[in-house]
Amino acid sequence: MNDQQMLDALQVKIKERAPNFEILFKDQNRFMKFIGKLLFFNKGFMTRFITTIKEKVYWTTKEQFEEYPRGSFITLAHEYVHVMDYVARPVRFLLGYLFPQVLAVFSLLALLAFVSPWFLLCLLSLLALTPSPAPFRKVAEMRGYGMSLKASSWLQGPISEEQINRYADQFTTSAYFFMWPFEKNVKKELNEWADPYNLKCLNDSNPAYKDVYDIIKT
Repeated sequence: MNDQQMLDALQVKIKERAPNFEILFKDQNRFMKFIGKLLFFNKGFMTRFITTIKEKVYWTTKEQFEEYPRGSFITLAHEYVHVMDYVARPVRFLLGYLFPQVLAVFSLLALLAFVSPWFLLCLLSLLALTPSPAPFRKVAEMRGYGMSLKASSWLQGPISEEQINRYADQFTTSAYFFMWPFEKNVKKELNEWADPYNLKCLNDSNPAYKDVYDIIKT
């Protein structure tokens, strides 16, 4: 199969596994434009980042999706991992991904407890909005970027140090709100994923890895 055929085959496979799967485009979506304004710390959210929410994958533009099929295939493979992790455990996946920032919702209780000793405690939950390690988000994104590395190595050969460093930046910078600032640990895990002889992921409960491998090898 050529790159476009692989991209088409991957979309068909995801639809089989997740019937509600759909690719949408941020520049045409009001909800994404609203989210983009909220995520002021991530300047590239609307133009550089592909976002998956539940079974919907939001690409930046239709033109970007169609321009470079191989790049879109690798990126969609990454998002496929998130889609299937969500399908397997929807509530656990969403709450884990948003933790600890999701704890800030308890600050709303301060409106009900303003004459109570609980008032200050409720307000303290706003501290969850500060940059802090997000272990469950880190695991989810490591699985996603692990897929990116696997698909790249299966298609194009050895992974460069520059690519490892670029992916590591996603974990340690504002891209994902400083979700895991331990750079050495992140690079170690990414290099394990980049090892072409490490095929443990094909036995993962998430079928995305084997599906992508099968499409590439076909």
